Amino acid sequence: MFSRSSKKSANLAEFFLIYILLKFNSIYAMITVSKVIRNEFKMQGKTSKQSDKVSVIIPMYNAEKYIKQAIDSVRKQSYDNIEIICIDDASTDNSLKIAKKELNEQDKLILLPKNNGVAKARNIGIKNATGRYIAFLDVDDFWAKEKLEKQIHFMQENKISFCYTGFYYLKKQKTKEVHVPAKQNYKQALKNTIILTSTVMIDTKNINKNELYMPNIKSEDMATWWKLLKKHEFAYGINKALTYHRVGIKSLSSNKFKNLKHTWQLYRKQENLKFIPSIYYFNHYILNAIRKRIN
Repeated sequence: MFSRSSKKSANLAEFFLIYILLKFNSIYAMITVSKVIRNEFKMQGKTSKQSDKVSVIIPMYNAEKYIKQAIDSVRKQSYDNIEIICIDDASTDNSLKIAKKELNEQDKLILLPKNNGVAKARNIGIKNATGRYIAFLDVDDFWAKEKLEKQIHFMQENKISFCYTGFYYLKKQKTKEVHVPAKQNYKQALKNTIILTSTVMIDTKNINKNELYMPNIKSEDMATWWKLLKKHEFAYGINKALTYHRVGIKSLSSNKFKNLKHTWQLYRKQENLKFIPSIYYFNHYILNAIRKRIN
């Protein structure tokens, strides 16, 4: 039989062993928890750039040939925090049927009861956008897969609120890259309408959504960019083609003479420029438009 002292020593030894085990387990647990926390921060670092949602606004009217490719180009973006807002402007072809098939549950498909034009369609999209960033995509254009990721990174790194990119002209079987300046102010934009709508991204944290609503006129997008530049001074460009822009199809952008007329009317009626300044900016506009297609 063991004496009381030996039993006490055994109990102390057992207690000490349990204490050592608990201490070891607590240290191991702390190390494990710290590893989990470090990994969590690493994951947050990797995903923080995609924490801000981008609302992509696509107005659509009788675009059964192009709507699938436009939506696919958004769906395949390397940046994946996206909502697509597709506004059907009372199409009479199979556009709506195709769009319904291509869009997901998190996307929005808005049906207009009658044709109101692209300005109102975009404005309804802007109103329904929930993302911090708003990007525009015309239904007959499409994006390179890294377009949004590169643009978001550029805007966040440089604290930019209004951004555009270079683009490719697609005309029949020909592809031509269009280069863009590093930045534009209001007067520069009057002379060179290089900001293509399908390349534009806006940070609504610094530019209020109400400022993006487009007037119900021809060349409504150009008038909107000028309006923003009056207040926000500069738009900044990424001189890399990240958008594919179709010309030569039946659209406003393919009719050069109408574009000239609409631009002149913008100078005189929308911007209220006097005759001589209008002539000055109009001449530059024509020369830059020619360079855009020749260079």
